[in-house]
Amino acid sequence: MAKSNWEDYLANLPEKWDSVRKLWFELKKKVKDLKIPAGGPAGDEFELAWNTPKYYLDIDVSDTFSWFFWDKETGEELEEEGLAEPSDELIRLLELVSS
Repeated sequence: MAKSNWEDYLANLPEKWDSVRKLWFELKKKVKDLKIPAGGPAGDEFELAWNTPKYYLDIDVSDTFSWFFWDKETGEELEEEGLAEPSDELIRLLELVSS
Protein backbone atom coordinates (compact mmCIF):
# COMPACT_ATOMS: atom_id res chain seq x y z
CA MET A 1 0.00 0.00 0.00
CA ALA A 2 1.49 3.34 -1.02
CA LYS A 3 1.86 6.04 1.61
CA SER A 4 -0.98 8.10 0.22
CA ASN A 5 -3.26 5.03 0.25
CA TRP A 6 -2.18 4.18 3.81
CA GLU A 7 -2.78 7.73 4.99
CA ASP A 8 -6.15 7.81 3.17
CA TYR A 9 -7.03 4.58 4.96
CA LEU A 10 -6.05 6.10 8.32
CA ALA A 11 -7.99 9.29 7.57
CA ASN A 12 -11.16 7.28 6.97
CA LEU A 13 -10.99 5.21 10.15
CA PRO A 14 -13.67 5.80 12.76
CA GLU A 15 -12.97 8.35 15.49
CA LYS A 16 -12.23 5.43 17.82
CA TRP A 17 -8.84 5.13 16.12
CA ASP A 18 -7.68 8.75 16.50
CA SER A 19 -4.79 7.47 18.63
CA VAL A 20 -3.55 5.41 15.66
CA ARG A 21 -3.55 8.43 13.36
CA LYS A 22 -1.78 10.54 15.99
CA LEU A 23 0.88 7.88 16.57
CA TRP A 24 1.47 7.31 12.83
CA PHE A 25 2.10 10.97 12.09
CA GLU A 26 4.32 11.29 15.14
CA LEU A 27 6.40 8.28 14.06
CA LYS A 28 6.56 9.56 10.50
CA LYS A 29 8.13 12.81 11.74
CA LYS A 30 10.80 10.93 13.70
CA VAL A 31 11.70 8.07 11.34
CA LYS A 32 13.10 8.88 7.93
CA ASP A 33 11.59 6.63 5.24
CA LEU A 34 9.18 4.93 7.65
CA LYS A 35 7.79 1.91 5.81
CA ILE A 36 4.07 1.25 5.63
CA PRO A 37 3.10 -1.46 8.11
CA ALA A 38 0.64 -4.27 7.75
CA GLY A 39 -2.16 -3.13 9.97
CA GLY A 40 -5.74 -2.98 10.97
CA PRO A 41 -8.18 -3.36 13.82
CA ALA A 42 -7.65 -6.41 16.01
CA GLY A 43 -10.39 -6.52 18.61
CA ASP A 44 -10.06 -3.55 20.96
CA GLU A 45 -6.64 -2.63 19.56
CA PHE A 46 -5.23 -1.53 16.24
CA GLU A 47 -2.16 -3.46 15.15
CA LEU A 48 0.76 -2.08 13.14
CA ALA A 49 3.33 -4.70 12.11
CA TRP A 50 6.56 -4.76 10.14
CA ASN A 51 7.90 -8.18 9.16
CA THR A 52 11.26 -8.18 7.40
CA PRO A 53 13.57 -11.13 6.72
CA LYS A 54 15.62 -10.15 9.79
CA TYR A 55 13.19 -8.38 12.16
CA TYR A 56 9.60 -8.39 13.37
CA LEU A 57 8.06 -5.36 15.09
CA ASP A 58 4.47 -5.12 16.27
CA ILE A 59 2.77 -2.07 17.81
CA ASP A 60 -0.63 -2.51 19.43
CA VAL A 61 -2.53 0.76 19.84
CA SER A 62 -5.51 1.56 22.05
CA ASP A 63 -5.59 4.57 24.39
CA THR A 64 -1.90 3.85 25.01
CA PHE A 65 0.31 1.53 23.01
CA SER A 66 2.74 -1.29 23.48
CA TRP A 67 5.27 -2.85 21.18
CA PHE A 68 7.11 -6.13 20.70
CA PHE A 69 10.33 -6.61 18.71
CA TRP A 70 12.02 -9.85 17.66
CA ASP A 71 15.43 -10.13 15.98
CA LYS A 72 15.01 -13.33 13.97
CA GLU A 73 18.77 -13.89 13.61
CA THR A 74 19.80 -13.49 17.26
CA GLY A 75 16.52 -14.40 18.95
CA GLU A 76 16.60 -11.15 20.93
CA GLU A 77 13.15 -10.00 22.08
CA LEU A 78 12.29 -6.55 23.44
CA GLU A 79 9.02 -4.94 24.49
CA GLU A 80 7.45 -1.95 26.20
CA GLU A 81 3.87 -1.50 27.41
CA GLY A 82 1.57 1.33 28.39
CA LEU A 83 3.29 4.07 26.40
CA ALA A 84 1.78 7.45 25.65
CA GLU A 85 4.71 8.65 23.50
CA PRO A 86 7.22 6.77 21.31
CA SER A 87 10.39 5.91 23.21
CA ASP A 88 13.88 6.35 21.80
CA GLU A 89 14.15 2.56 21.68
CA LEU A 90 11.01 2.25 19.55
CA ILE A 91 12.30 4.89 17.14
CA ARG A 92 15.61 3.00 16.84
CA LEU A 93 13.74 -0.24 16.07
CA LEU A 94 11.48 1.43 13.52
CA GLU A 95 14.60 2.68 11.76
CA LEU A 96 15.86 -0.93 11.62
CA VAL A 97 12.65 -2.31 10.07
CA SER A 98 12.47 0.61 7.64
CA SER A 99 16.05 0.35 6.36
